[in-house]
Amino acid sequence: MCSELFFFFVCFFHLVLIKSPKAVVSVTPDKDVFRGETVTLRCDIQSGGDTEWKHIWFKDGREFHLQSTSQLQFRLSSVRGYDSGKFSCRGERKRDSKLSEMSDALTLSVFEKPKPSLKVNPHPTVYTGETLTLTCDLKISHTEWKFMWFRVSQPLQPLTPEYKNTNTLSITASDTAEYQCSALRGENFTTDLSNPIKITVRKKPKPSLKVNPHTTVYTGDTLTLTCDLKISHTEWKFMWFRVSQPLQHLTPEYKNTNTLSITASDTAEYQCSALRGENIYTDYSDPIKITVRTPPKPKLTSTVVSVTPDKDVYRGETVTLRCDIQSEGKTEWKYSWFKDDHTSQITSQEYRFSPVRVLDSVKFSCRGERKRDSQFSEMSDALTLTVFGECVGFFSVIKCNNLISLYHHDLFLLCGGNLGLPAKNQQNTSQKQNVAGPGDSVSIPLQSGQFTLHYITKKSTSIFTRPISETQL
Repeated sequence: MCSELFFFFVCFFHLVLIKSPKAVVSVTPDKDVFRGETVTLRCDIQSGGDTEWKHIWFKDGREFHLQSTSQLQFRLSSVRGYDSGKFSCRGERKRDSKLSEMSDALTLSVFEKPKPSLKVNPHPTVYTGETLTLTCDLKISHTEWKFMWFRVSQPLQPLTPEYKNTNTLSITASDTAEYQCSALRGENFTTDLSNPIKITVRKKPKPSLKVNPHTTVYTGDTLTLTCDLKISHTEWKFMWFRVSQPLQHLTPEYKNTNTLSITASDTAEYQCSALRGENIYTDYSDPIKITVRTPPKPKLTSTVVSVTPDKDVYRGETVTLRCDIQSEGKTEWKYSWFKDDHTSQITSQEYRFSPVRVLDSVKFSCRGERKRDSQFSEMSDALTLTVFGECVGFFSVIKCNNLISLYHHDLFLLCGGNLGLPAKNQQNTSQKQNVAGPGDSVSIPLQSGQFTLHYITKKSTSIFTRPISETQL
């Protein structure tokens, strides 16, 4: 009796401790598949040993009847949307019809076949020799996908001998053409071709170099060099060169702007080029010559009206100073005048004094400012203007009948009557330059009770007039 009870408890604990094996569902190629793919589902019994099992399949909780109930796996060819669902399985041991545990459900999702899109970087419009990157994008995970690119032709021309594991391809642009791509999963499931994309290949542009304001300038002038491509400058960089052997770079590297300011130093030729990306260089522009000259030096002259120009004048005279820029027309310049190094308000080419005063006896200089670019000429040499006092003589006036007589009292006075000197001094006129001495007299016809006395100096005539009425005599 005891032995039977012991055997009973041993069998009971054996049944309790040994669990039934569990089924596991697996899928190939993936639980997320695309319309038209072939899917294989497999049911494995964990810890089932070598025992033969029958496999029972379930879809969405209902038994899924197959042609053979002993199938370890089954295949769904060219799946469609209605094949989506939750698949599970369990095993039935053939020798005693004992059941395994039910597997966890595996959800199979069937999506529409993806259509890749083809992208080009950096641009679909490129230049001969430029490197392009073609990207075949599925907008989903690329795991287990391979990619192929084609040049559109009859037939399609593959760009690679086989499908690649990466979705990017680098090519060198040679001519204008259209391209497409497709993707492969597994052995034979391919996507549709992407829409074609056209890559336009152009000849590399040749820049032109422009100079502002002029190609002929003066030392120290500022110039702007413009490298023009006649196309959008987006993503282009620029470099300027002074023509020499080898070419002399004006900047240490290519710049993002197409203008460069330089200071003129000597005559030379210049060129420029442009860069796009890492290695797409344009040809050099045609060279342009910049001629650099020494700034002109202004020449200062003075003019005295009605007499031979001179820097020595008399108070009351009219004096004109003129600023001439050597080898340049006056219309290109505006002028600055300086009196004893102080700036004058006069800006015209001529500086006129009418009448001139003794306080105008200073040093005058000038310089020009070029109107087109505000560049200055050199300062002129200074000219010293000397203004002497007014020529005044002292006369005695005697009226006799219709004549008046003037008697000169000042010795060596640098002025005299302009109607002539007495005969006794006619021989000395040229030597004394018409200077009246003591006792000299001039007779002047009196007309209408009034006469005008004209003084004469070494430099001018008819400068001073003094009307004297008859009542003053």
